[in-house]
This record gives sequence, C-alpha cells and structure tokens, in this order.
Amino acid sequence: NCTSCHGKDGEGVSAPALNSKQFLQAATNDQIITLVSVGVPGSAMSPFGQDFAGPLTSEQVESVTAYIREWEKDAPDVPDWRTAGQG
Repeated sequence: NCTSCHGKDGEGVSAPALNSKQFLQAATNDQIITLVSVGVPGSAMSPFGQDFAGPLTSEQVESVTAYIREWEKDAPDVPDWRTAGQG
C-alpha cells in the first residue's frame, strides 16, 4: 500500500520521504498513526485506518508506524523530505 508512493525503503517516489532524519525526528508515533489512519485531506494520501474506511486495523497501523520508526537509527539526511522524489 505504501511503496508505490513512498518507495520501498521510504525514500519518497511521488510522496514525501518517510525515511528521513528530519521527518522521523519531527513526527511522533501518534502523529504517524494519525497520518496513516486518517490520511491527508486534499492530497493523494487516503485514509488507511478501518475507522476511516481504510483497509488496516488499528494494530496494523501501529505495526506500520513501528516499521517506519525502525528507519530512524540509520535515516539519511533529507532536508527536502516533503518533496523528495517528486522532481
């Protein structure tokens, strides 16, 4: 569900890079959970949480968040994480 826009390793393809030191230091787990669950209105990021008509249970959303958080220890410096890969 995530890789087509965010990339296999979160590097950003047509959506923000999630594997970015800047993103991971700025976003809390609760914020990531909300972004995945609710989506981003007005963007291509649709809701993925079942409570918002998406396919993922809350446990799955938490697992996605934990997976993204695992990148933090080796995350590259990507100051333009919001637009990385969108060139």
